[in-house]
Amino acid sequence: MNVVLLTGRLGNDPEVRYTPAGKAVANFSLYVNGRKDKDGNALSDRFQIISFGRLAEVVTEHLAKGRRALVKGELRTRSFEDKDGNKRFVTEVWANSVEFIGARPNQNKPQDTQGPGSPERPGAATPETAGTEFGDDDIPF
Repeated sequence: MNVVLLTGRLGNDPEVRYTPAGKAVANFSLYVNGRKDKDGNALSDRFQIISFGRLAEVVTEHLAKGRRALVKGELRTRSFEDKDGNKRFVTEVWANSVEFIGARPNQNKPQDTQGPGSPERPGAATPETAGTEFGDDDIPF
């Protein structure tokens, strides 16, 4: 079973692009704390997150750099050729759902911003509702 569950902060604003068929694909980085160095200082791991369809549009509309999010998805590895013709490999998390954690930056009161993201929550954007039938060739970056 290939399941990834990550909670962290966005390292950049989500960027959305569209496939030739018009399907949205968004990507962003997620920084996750959890391990420490030998001196006890917190270290972060960076994960590249990819979302598709309606979920990609919702993520782009509601998340921004520094916001906290919970990402559920699967780990995928793909290869590509860089500009010098070298074969490169990249490992990403393909999101099935994204939950927004905490208040939006310009709001004073905390709110349940789980957003469209989880089957446990009404109105959630999930693979069934987000249109996530994509292959490696459909990713526009």
